[in-house]
Amino acid sequence: MHINRLPCEIFLRAVDIAVNGDQPAPANNYGLDCAVNIAGVCRLWKALLPKRLTDTATIERAKIGECERGGRHRILWKSNLNTFILLERTEDVRNLVVILDDKCCCSPHIFEMLELFHFSRFVWGGIRSLKFVGLGVFCYAPGQQDPDAGAKAKASADLLIQRFPRLNSLSYNISCNDSLAWTLDHRGYLPLNPLFKTVHDALLGKLTFIMGAYPAVLPPALTFEVPLTSLLIRDDYLRTLPYIPRFPTVALRKLWMLCSADGFPWDMFITMNKNTIDFPQLHFLYICFGHTPQSSSLKMAAHGGLDIRFPKLTRVEISDALRVYHDPLALFHSAPLHTLLLADDLAALQRVNTGFLRNIRQLVFAAMSGADSATKLPREAIARFYTAKSGVEIAYMMGNLLPPPKEIAWAALGRLVLNLVPSELHRVGRVIAQLPCLWHLRILHSSFVQSGKVPYTWEEENDHISAIDIHSVQESDSQALDNGTLAPLVLVGMQARVLPCACKDGLPPLSTRLQILEIATRSQQAPETICDLMRQLPSLEKLVVSDVYVSTVSSIADSEGHSVSVVGWSSYKGSVVVSLV
Repeated sequence: MHINRLPCEIFLRAVDIAVNGDQPAPANNYGLDCAVNIAGVCRLWKALLPKRLTDTATIERAKIGECERGGRHRILWKSNLNTFILLERTEDVRNLVVILDDKCCCSPHIFEMLELFHFSRFVWGGIRSLKFVGLGVFCYAPGQQDPDAGAKAKASADLLIQRFPRLNSLSYNISCNDSLAWTLDHRGYLPLNPLFKTVHDALLGKLTFIMGAYPAVLPPALTFEVPLTSLLIRDDYLRTLPYIPRFPTVALRKLWMLCSADGFPWDMFITMNKNTIDFPQLHFLYICFGHTPQSSSLKMAAHGGLDIRFPKLTRVEISDALRVYHDPLALFHSAPLHTLLLADDLAALQRVNTGFLRNIRQLVFAAMSGADSATKLPREAIARFYTAKSGVEIAYMMGNLLPPPKEIAWAALGRLVLNLVPSELHRVGRVIAQLPCLWHLRILHSSFVQSGKVPYTWEEENDHISAIDIHSVQESDSQALDNGTLAPLVLVGMQARVLPCACKDGLPPLSTRLQILEIATRSQQAPETICDLMRQLPSLEKLVVSDVYVSTVSSIADSEGHSVSVVGWSSYKGSVVVSLV
C-alpha cells in the first residue's frame, strides 16, 4: 500500500509505538528521538509528524570545573536545537525548557545560550512558553550575591524578550518531570535569580499563565492584555502580601491550587455575583494540600457556601484534601469528569460519597496512610469503590487495593493496574473473572514491600478463598473430571462456582478477553500461580513475568501447548503507570 493511502489510525498506531514514556534526557535527545524515528521512515512521514512531538525545545547547562560563584568556569551547553533544524521544524516549537540543574548558581549565560539558535538563519518565532528547571534558577546563599546581578538580569531579559516576542508563559520548577505543583509545595522559599523576576515583571500584562507563587509580586488591580488561561496559586505565599489578589476565571483552562489549612482559596477569584464562582472553560484542576497537618475540626462544605461551577471540567488531580475537608470530592459530582487522580488516606475516604465515580473513564487511585506503620482496615473500605456504578475503562489502583469478594460494578474496565503484596496474588483470578471487558492486567510488586511496610493490610475474613491454587484442585479431581462425574471447580473469588469447561487440562476459562497479563511479583508461590492463570486464559497473547521466572514459565507454556509469548519484565516496554502529577 502506498504511504498516501495508509489509514490514519495505522499511522497513529505507528506513532504510539515510536513514542516511549521516558523522561526527556540527553540520551533520548530530550524526548525528540521518537520524532526522528518517524521522520526517518520516509519524506511523507516526516511531513506528517504530529506537532505535539516537535513542540518543545530543551537546552541544558552543564558546568565544567568547580563553581566559583562568579561565572568564571567553563560552560557546556547541551540541546536538541540542531535536531529541530535537521527536521526543518524550528517554527513548530512552542515551548522552551532551560535546565540549570548542575549545582551552579551563577547567572545563566543567556547571550551564549541564544547563539545556539542561529537566529540569522532559522526562525523560532513560535516560542510562547519559557520554563526554567533545576536548582540553578535560584540565587547564591545569603551574603554571596553578585553585585552586578541586577544589571546582568536586565540585559539578559531584554534580549530574551526581543528574540521571543510572543512569550506569554513563564515558569520555574525544581524537577524536569511536570510535577510543578508538588515540587513547589515541598521546597520552601528559595531566592530566585533576578533574571526570572525581571522577565516576569516585563511580561506580566501579556502572560496567559500566572504563577501566583514566590517571588511574584502582583499588583492590587490585575489587568491583562490577553485572557488568563492558566494559573497557579500558592495560598500560603499570596496571603503574605498586603492585599489578596483576585483572578478572573472566565478564560481559565488550567488551574493549580496549592492549599493550606485555611482550605480552598475561593476568595482569590472574581465572582459572578456574591454567591457564584463560574469556571466556564476550566478543563484541568490540580489541588494539593501537601504537608498540611490533619485538622482537628474538618470543614464540611468544600464550596465554602458558594455556588462553584465547573461545566467543562474533565480532569482533576487532588491529594491530601481529606486532611481539611469531610468530603472534598462533592465539588465534582456535577462536573463532566473523565479523568481523576486521587491520592489520599483510604481510611478517611470511607466517609466520601462515591458518586464522583459516575462518569469517570480513567481513575488513578494512590492510597496513602498517614500512620507510621501499616494500617489494617476491613476490605469494605475499598469494596465501596469497586461496587459503585461507574464507566471506568482504565484504572490504576496503588496501595495493595485488591477488590474484596463481591461483584465489581466496573463492567467497562479494559485495563487495570494493581500493586500488591505477594500474599494477595492468589486472589487475582477472581478479579479477572468479574471483569468481562478486561484485556490488559498489570500486577506491580508493591514498592512498600522492599522496606517491610505496606500502606494498608486487610482484616481477616471468610471470603471463601484460600491460598490453595487452581492447579492443586485440578490434580486432586483429575480422575473425576476424566470420568465426567464432576464439573470443574475453580476458585474465582466468590464462592466456588461451576463454569463451562473450555481450556486445556479441563480448566474453565476465567476470561476469554484477557490478552496481556503482566505480573512483577516475586514469591515462592508466584510461578505456580502464574501458570495456573495462564491455563485459564485461552485468549492470552503476552505474559510478562519477573526475569527469574521466564525460563520456567516458558517451558511449561511450550510443553502444554499454550500459544503465549512469555517475556521478562526488564526487557518489556509496556504501558507506564500514569503519574499523579
